[in-house]
Amino acid sequence: MIRLGWGLVVVATVAITLAMADGAGDTSGMADMSPTPTLPTHTAWGDANCDTVITPTDALAILVYVGGLPPLSQDEPCPDVGSPHRTLALAYGDVFCDGAVDAGDSLGLLLSIAHIKLPPVPFGCFQIGAPVGD
Repeated sequence: MIRLGWGLVVVATVAITLAMADGAGDTSGMADMSPTPTLPTHTAWGDANCDTVITPTDALAILVYVGGLPPLSQDEPCPDVGSPHRTLALAYGDVFCDGAVDAGDSLGLLLSIAHIKLPPVPFGCFQIGAPVGD
């Protein structure tokens, strides 16, 4: 069990490094998508902190939840990771729609950021980054 935990840490570190080297954190060419005072009608699937961009911070927010630590700061009003989604039968942060918010969801975000192909999502689930209604 410990090997799997360290393996996830190593893979996450490599994925973050690749994402940052690839310029995934560079948003200079993106349109201004500043959050509004109310929860947006659509957010990106996997945007755990509601800042309108999927970054390693979203993956970290999920890991913090999994570890039972106090949540990271986020753009309010933003649902907490693990809380029930307002319109879907899922919890916020359950990126793979498997009924659990776990380290696999965090890893999926990191792999997506690093442009590493993910397996297809189950029917009725969203691709990471897809706009979804709240």
